[in-house]
Amino acid sequence: QVFERSRLYGRYERHTGLTSAYGITTTEREADALVFGVDSTYLRDTQAFSEYRLRDAISGRDVQAASGIRNTWDIAEGLRLSSSAEHVNVIDGSTGDNTGLALALDYSANPLWRGELRVEHRISDDVRQTEEVNEAFDTTLVQFMAARKLNRDWTLLARNYLLATNYEARGDVLQDRFQIGAAYRDTDRNRINALMRYEYKLERDESGLILQDGNVVDGTSQEVRTRAHIVSSHADWHPSRPWWITGRVAGKWQRDQFAYADGSRVNSTFRAMLVSGRIVYDITENWDVGVLASTFRGQNQANQYAYGVEVGRLLRQNLWLSAGYNWTGFTGDRDLSGYEYTQQGVFLRLRFKFDEDLFRPDPVRYRDPAR
Repeated sequence: QVFERSRLYGRYERHTGLTSAYGITTTEREADALVFGVDSTYLRDTQAFSEYRLRDAISGRDVQAASGIRNTWDIAEGLRLSSSAEHVNVIDGSTGDNTGLALALDYSANPLWRGELRVEHRISDDVRQTEEVNEAFDTTLVQFMAARKLNRDWTLLARNYLLATNYEARGDVLQDRFQIGAAYRDTDRNRINALMRYEYKLERDESGLILQDGNVVDGTSQEVRTRAHIVSSHADWHPSRPWWITGRVAGKWQRDQFAYADGSRVNSTFRAMLVSGRIVYDITENWDVGVLASTFRGQNQANQYAYGVEVGRLLRQNLWLSAGYNWTGFTGDRDLSGYEYTQQGVFLRLRFKFDEDLFRPDPVRYRDPAR
C-alpha cells in the first residue's frame, strides 16, 4: 500500500496446461509469467490498473504493458458479477497487441450449491514482424463450474472448459473438456477420501491449413481432430495412525483423425489403462517412508512398469515434502497419471492438505453442513 487508494503489486506464476489462471494470452503447454504494476480504487469495487508483464519470462519472449479496469457488483446475497477490460501493448515479442473483455458470475446463495461462469473474449492484432503473413486472431474462453453437496460425505462436481481460437489467415483451433465426478470424504472418522471422474475431451486443430480468400492453399499441413473418453478413480485410506494407503485407476479411449488438404483422411485409435499405488508409514510425527508402484497398460501388450521408494518430512501442519527414487519408470499419458511421477530417476513431491475452512478466521473442522 503506497497511498490511500493505490498499491503496488507483483506476481510470478508457472503453469502447465491449456491456459493460465489469469487469462487466455497463451495456449502453450508450459509457460512462465512475471507481472508487476499499480492499481487504484476510486469507486467501491472498481480498480484501474497499469502493469508490466513478462510472458515466458525465463526465455524473455514477450514484454508487455497492460492497462485496464476491473469491477465487481453484488447483485443479490450470494450472487456476484465481476467484469474486466484491458488493452495490452507488446513492447518486445512475437505477439501482437490485444484487447480483452471478461465477465464472471459467482453463485453461493444456497449452502448446498456453488457455481461459477466465466466468459472472456480477446482480439489480437497482427504481429509487426510478420508482414507477409496475417497473424491476427480472436480467442473466446468459456468456463463453468458447479458443485452440489449431496450429504455430509458426498459432493457432486461438474465443469466445462471451452477455448476457441479463430485465425484470419489459417485454420481455427477448438479445445473443449467436460468433466463430471463425485467426491467422497469420511467426515466422521476421516479415514477415506475418494474422487471419481469422467472426462470427455474434444480437440480440433486446423492451424496448419493456410487460407487464401477463404480457401485452403494446396500442399499445406493437415487438420487434426481428437476425441477422448477418460475415466479415473483415486482414493486415500488411513486405516491406522501410522499407515497411509493411496491408489489410482484410470482408463482412456482416444480416437484421432488426420485430414489432409488433398481430401485424404487417416484414423487412429488409442486405448490405455494405468494402475498405481503408494504405501506410506509414519516413522515419527515428522518423518515417513513409502514404497510406490505403477503399471501402464497400452495396446498390443505394450505394458510398462515403475516402482520406487521415498522419504517424507512434515514441514508444518498438513504440508509434506518428500524425496524419492524410481528404479524403473516410463513416460505415461498425462490424462492418466495425474500428479504421479512415473519416470525413472530422482523426484521431489510437495503435498498440501486443505479444505474450505482454510481462510476462515475461526475454522471449524468437519462442521455439519446444511441439509
